[in-house]
Amino acid sequence: MAERFDCVVIGAGIGGLAAAARLVAAGLRPLVVEERDRVGGRFSSVDVEGFRVSTGAVAVECGGVLEDTLLAGLNHDLAHTSMMLTAVMIVGMLLAGKSALFVVFIALIGFFLYAMRSVLQAWAVESVPTSLAGAGVGIQFGITAIGAAIAPALFGMIADAYDLYAGFYFLAGIIAASNFLIFFIPNGAAVQAKPVTAS
Repeated sequence: MAERFDCVVIGAGIGGLAAAARLVAAGLRPLVVEERDRVGGRFSSVDVEGFRVSTGAVAVECGGVLEDTLLAGLNHDLAHTSMMLTAVMIVGMLLAGKSALFVVFIALIGFFLYAMRSVLQAWAVESVPTSLAGAGVGIQFGITAIGAAIAPALFGMIADAYDLYAGFYFLAGIIAASNFLIFFIPNGAAVQAKPVTAS
């Protein structure tokens, strides 16, 4: 018996794959057809005389339909899992003491925080009422900029006053505080604010 599909998506580039993912999420069975021997379309690379060459795309939009498709269903749990991994790395730092393993745990914390940054930002934006989305984004990136400006100076002062490890323990304390504060971010869709009318 032949398989049955509800629709056909022509092209397995990033747009076609995102469209197919949205169709599956809507309960349909799409058939994705691609002319080439690989998926990805222009978001791919080829080998030319031993060198890897991009076939076109070097950037993908942040936000919008593509992000909604790729991050559908990922919210609180993903952020909590990532923050728990950073907490495990902090415990590893404490157990490593003043050894080379200490640096490995610092690198892993940086990796987990960098990898989850866009998810946390999207989650925070979605938690703001849609009528205040612009202000929410401005405040979020403003606070990020202030933290990015102040933290290195504080780290340096602590490292100068004590030692480099004390500076990293300061960093670990900031991350631990973030792990605690993340539980206060609301879960779920943004609440629609009621428009203000003149009376």
